[in-house]
Amino acid sequence: MVNRKKASLELTLLVAIMSLFIIGVSVYSVLKINRLNKSSKELYDDRILPTDQLADIRYNTFKIIDVVNQIENNQIDYSLAFDKIAKAQVDINLNWKNYQQTYLVEREKQLVFETTSKINVLNITIEKLKLALKNQDANLLSAILKSELHSNLNTIIHSVTDLIYLQVRIGKEINKDIAKDYADFTKEIIWILVLAFGFVFPFAYCLVKKNNSIISKLNLNEVKLFLTEKNYRNFIEYAGEAILILDEETNVIDLNDVSCTLWGYSREEMLKMKISDLVPEEELKKQTQDISLIRKNKFAIISRKIRRKDGTLIDTEISNRVMEGRGFFNIIHDITERKNTEKAVKKSEEKY
Repeated sequence: MVNRKKASLELTLLVAIMSLFIIGVSVYSVLKINRLNKSSKELYDDRILPTDQLADIRYNTFKIIDVVNQIENNQIDYSLAFDKIAKAQVDINLNWKNYQQTYLVEREKQLVFETTSKINVLNITIEKLKLALKNQDANLLSAILKSELHSNLNTIIHSVTDLIYLQVRIGKEINKDIAKDYADFTKEIIWILVLAFGFVFPFAYCLVKKNNSIISKLNLNEVKLFLTEKNYRNFIEYAGEAILILDEETNVIDLNDVSCTLWGYSREEMLKMKISDLVPEEELKKQTQDISLIRKNKFAIISRKIRRKDGTLIDTEISNRVMEGRGFFNIIHDITERKNTEKAVKKSEEKY
């Protein structure tokens, strides 16, 4: 015999295990992806963004060289040259300050220290250049351009370029590690899923077999129930006596054709009635007492007058049996003819 309760428990257990597995994999995946996202953010914040800042420094350094060349070729006036050089200087210093706030590996620190010194020297030279431009001192300007400016600018360009190459190499290494982490994470998820399905499929297969057995058992029970109901229907229809089935509140819930003939109502009409609707008013009090007696003794045979649909009264003898938790089963026998015979015999006895 299939234990349906056990099978249901096993199904619940399977669902619970799969739910916990899904939650566990989801939590693990979220944590892992957050860590990978953090690594990607670090790659951007500490490598890609600093590379962009260094590129701006180199761009503005070339910009100063271009302005200096224009000054030497008398292609720009001193005032405009002053503005362009001052702006480029501000951009160089701002980008260098921001760059130093990012994470620096050991290979960067020495280069950063050396480049900081060179930028400080360049700032001193640029301040002299700005002073010469402001005062429109051609001699001082020529001396600065020939003696120190070009060499300082070229030194900055070389140092910044070295830092950019270093950023690119470090970024590639970090990106390689991130790619490896993503590949390892994908393999872990695949193995987890393979192991999970390896556990679930055999368990689910056994469970399906058990459930199929339960379904077969239920189908068999339904067939048996159908046959039982069919036998029950045949019994009440061909019993030869009027049969009423009442619920706990004495409502008519089933009957046979003999009952319809006896009372003169249609089946649909009687299914809307209570037993109290089928007896005369003078019998109602006794009817209530009889119902209490039947509930107590579980069975009783009582005599009762019933009222037909056309208003005529007939004598009946009713066998009443309690159906536990369901209501009452009544077999009604018409004893009107017997009663009339008894009256005739009694009248004859009194006469003689």
